[in-house]
Amino acid sequence: MNALFVLWLLWSVGLPIHQPPSANHLQSPQDLFAEIERRANAIQQETARVRMAIIDARGRSRLREIDSWTSIRGSDSRTLVRFHAPADVKGTALLTIREKRQDVQKLYLPSVGRIQTVGAAQLSDRFMGSDFLFDDLRPVDYQGFSFEVSDRKPDRWTVRGTPSATRTFAYAIYTVDPVRHVVLGATYHDATGKATRELTVSDLEELRPGLWRGRTLTMKDLAANRRTELTWLSRDITAPIPESMFTERELTRF
Repeated sequence: MNALFVLWLLWSVGLPIHQPPSANHLQSPQDLFAEIERRANAIQQETARVRMAIIDARGRSRLREIDSWTSIRGSDSRTLVRFHAPADVKGTALLTIREKRQDVQKLYLPSVGRIQTVGAAQLSDRFMGSDFLFDDLRPVDYQGFSFEVSDRKPDRWTVRGTPSATRTFAYAIYTVDPVRHVVLGATYHDATGKATRELTVSDLEELRPGLWRGRTLTMKDLAANRRTELTWLSRDITAPIPESMFTERELTRF
């Protein structure tokens, strides 16, 4: 997770979820994260309304509302997020497509009036002034990580995860629930080992048997002492989403 959305944004219908394996059956962090990814991919679609609160160091908040649509087919995924309010950002949209483990992101800004491709140099940029980066809105491929457990309890593991592919962090320290198979938080570190950002997942809800998701995701910028909260106001994991939703034509519609 994900990611908004990851980010963070992981969804559901279809694949059967059998009796979840107990934490005792998980012999390695690779097993645990493989199960987390399997359950994330079991959610094949979601339509949601999300509230974004950007909170500065003085506690002042800017509120925004986002509509999102996600479709997952195996390791391929498509996500469209579109700002619904306030008026100054309404219509701004980001389309993220993953095919054959390759990501493409397209950004539409109504004020510019054209679609821009998000390049590698922009992945570390803040998404619409929030504390989530464009990189956070890409799917996480845990198969490309190496893991090392630093603490193992029956209901909580602490795991260092290092991506093999280039991301905006050198490694992350994950807090994971091995019973419900969800990531509860992550602290991201740069190449010098400095902690830069901190993700917290809270208000867990069981969407279907064995499929848990956080209702609130909080990303904190540790240096700037500011944070962004994403709260799911509604979500629908049953309504079909047409393939036309994930096109450049739809990207510009609002």
